[in-house]
Amino acid sequence: AAGQKQLAQKKRAAEPQPQSIRIENLTEKDVLAITGELIDAGRYDEALTLLDRSAADGVGGPERDFLDGMIAMARKDYGRAEAMFRKILSGDPKLVRVRLELARTLFLQKKDEQADYQFRLAIAENPPEAVIRNVARFREMIRARRAWRFNLELGLAPDTNINSATDQTRIDIFGLPFQLSEDSRARS
Repeated sequence: AAGQKQLAQKKRAAEPQPQSIRIENLTEKDVLAITGELIDAGRYDEALTLLDRSAADGVGGPERDFLDGMIAMARKDYGRAEAMFRKILSGDPKLVRVRLELARTLFLQKKDEQADYQFRLAIAENPPEAVIRNVARFREMIRARRAWRFNLELGLAPDTNINSATDQTRIDIFGLPFQLSEDSRARS
């Protein structure tokens, strides 16, 4: 058993540690791929370190921003995620995956009208059938949690002006002025 512990310790020591990644020798795509793997593994701090370094070097562009937004989503920092996805879409509004992630972010923030709008825009780009079914489920959940309010106001009053009389005090008939009595005028 002691030999197995020593072998396991040697194995762990031989495994590359996240801090030992040297991005000087990696291409931009390699760094982004490693960052994506770190995000998938739930190692967000390490992924953010690589993204920050890429941002400082001025590389990565929309892909870097997308990964940054995905980390923000995972950490439930929906405001930052929304900002990152909107930033990407301002540069290229045809990116369906980014639009779907923005819609999901808005849905999680309960900004249902905005989320539904983004889902409709994504569907307009004719994504695969599986995506359409998933979007339909989100839109159904939005409809299910929509609050419905109806206001109805009604007023009733007796009609005291049965003969449709005028409310004027004087009328002219054939050019002659006539004074109307109170009984012949309109009342409500």
